Amino acid sequence: MSILSRLSTFLLIISCALSVWIGAAYGFHIKNIKCTPLFSYECISKLIEDTVLLRWVDDPGTFILGCIAAISTGIGAILLYNQVRQADRLEDFRRLQKHKAQRALMPLRLSDTSRYVEKSIRSVEIAILRYEAARISRTALLDDREIPILPDEPINFFSDFIEYAQVKTTLIENMISMLQYQSSRIADLSDRQKSRSIVIYNLYSYYIEYCIIHCIINSMYDYGRGRDENMPTSISWESVIKNISFRSISGDHLDNILSSAYRISESQGENVVIK
Repeated sequence: MSILSRLSTFLLIISCALSVWIGAAYGFHIKNIKCTPLFSYECISKLIEDTVLLRWVDDPGTFILGCIAAISTGIGAILLYNQVRQADRLEDFRRLQKHKAQRALMPLRLSDTSRYVEKSIRSVEIAILRYEAARISRTALLDDREIPILPDEPINFFSDFIEYAQVKTTLIENMISMLQYQSSRIADLSDRQKSRSIVIYNLYSYYIEYCIIHCIINSMYDYGRGRDENMPTSISWESVIKNISFRSISGDHLDNILSSAYRISESQGENVVIK
């Protein structure tokens, strides 16, 4: 709730409380007043004198002015509250339109991210195939030019998308996080010292996680194209294992990667748990 909305609500509560205060004082002590007519000057004066809650009123004129002020405050609070609600509705509409515009661009940004992930998977494949030779020669697993650069535009786009989203964005948040730390990991493969501390199963893990990211991207296309109104909130290990199986890597390396993926899926269950 905005500050103006809170202020208008506060003023409205104060005006209502003042009206209740006056009504309660009159109601609790009316039985002690034995005079007629009930709203004559004498009766009102006696009510003020005998009621603790109304001793701040000097005379009927002040009492009437106080009531008018309370009513005016209430009317002003209601008008201010309506004005703030109108501004909130306009802001909600603006955010909705912003989300629609971002949704229309989503397939393009997903494609940009997918291209980066495909390049990263190929780089990890190269590192896996070079692993034994690099261990013997004590060289880096990859050259600098073989390290794909994480593009800024998709990251910025999806960060804004999360801010204006009208749906759950758990997968997008996970994707952004995974992209950043995987980018840092793959950059270490071009460093000779850091490459020496990496074992082959680390590379298998990188490979699996990039395939998970690729599955996340694939799962969001239907929402971006308007075919589904619900953003996916999870991906299955079945889709990840299929993604791995269709890759160009083969032989013992493929078997080891699939074995690792099956082992993780057995511990996590049907869906991928991103930590």
